[in-house]
Amino acid sequence: MSKKWKIKLAVFMLLFLVFCTACSVESQAAKKKNKNKVSWKLKKGTLTVYGKGSMKYAIGLKKKQMKKVKKVVIKRGVTTISNYAFKGMRNLKTVKIASTVKKIGDECFAKTAIKKLTIPPSVRKIGRDAFYSSKLKNLTLPGDFKYNPEDYDWAYQVAGNISGNNNLVVTFNTKLKIENTSLFVAKGYVVSKKDSRYCSIDGSIYTKDKKTLVRVPMRMKKLKIAESCTEFCLQSVFHGVYGDGALETTCNVSEIEIPASVKTIESKKYLQKTRSSGVVPNIKKLTILTKQLDGRSLAALLYDLEVDAKVLMEQLPEQIYYRNGKYFSRDGVWLKPYPRKGECK
Repeated sequence: MSKKWKIKLAVFMLLFLVFCTACSVESQAAKKKNKNKVSWKLKKGTLTVYGKGSMKYAIGLKKKQMKKVKKVVIKRGVTTISNYAFKGMRNLKTVKIASTVKKIGDECFAKTAIKKLTIPPSVRKIGRDAFYSSKLKNLTLPGDFKYNPEDYDWAYQVAGNISGNNNLVVTFNTKLKIENTSLFVAKGYVVSKKDSRYCSIDGSIYTKDKKTLVRVPMRMKKLKIAESCTEFCLQSVFHGVYGDGALETTCNVSEIEIPASVKTIESKKYLQKTRSSGVVPNIKKLTILTKQLDGRSLAALLYDLEVDAKVLMEQLPEQIYYRNGKYFSRDGVWLKPYPRKGECK
């Protein structure tokens, strides 16, 4: 074979190799694309989402079709529910989600007729207002999910209606990440029995040993602290939903009963990172049955809950005394009043 033909053959083999490589890459891309394909079908009021991979876009149903949807089934293989996926399907009442789903997008179940919804423990990320609805009464979901995306304004939450009078009960089916509680405008929390750090009593969250009150749901109005509690953390009633540095809503507790078991009142424990300095307590009635509070705890009640010292002294005459126009605890702590607006230095 001549040198000229050898060169031509080498060039041909090189081109053939490039062509085969390109075909292989294209084939792999096609397989990957096909693998991530998610489809849907609507039949007799049931909307079924199936396939493998992420659900990229909201289901584009026409208004007449949206009205027909009463049930949604997310089949095994689907890993992500897209933003706004089922938003506005006002007749949607039942949802079944496969354990392959790991992420739920923004407002995906907002403005539906769902009253009871269970999110599998497989879900790791949940978007803003994912379950925003005044009709939702029972929501079960993981407690350690990541709020996604994290840079959203705190005025957005996961479930509940800021302006509505929600009767939502939130049940956590995995261990609880305590800051997530502030993402729900609810009347009660139920913590997983398998949680090693927390438990729930009458809708509020306590440490596992039932001795420290950690969180009170935003829609609770009358708080009767459990008889087992020895430490009342005031952050339990200060947590809330915030936006642009301003308080949007916080716990609605107006009546508190502190049992004889409580020994200390804590101001800083379990502090919410985004707490606003503008938190204004709305405590109208405070009943104190304990005789074990020291001056530091009494000062926390006066300063943080803005309780009147004279009213406090009427309940605890053996623990507080009045001298030279000031109130003191028996262990010598000055129970100074909360500095009102315009008086702060």
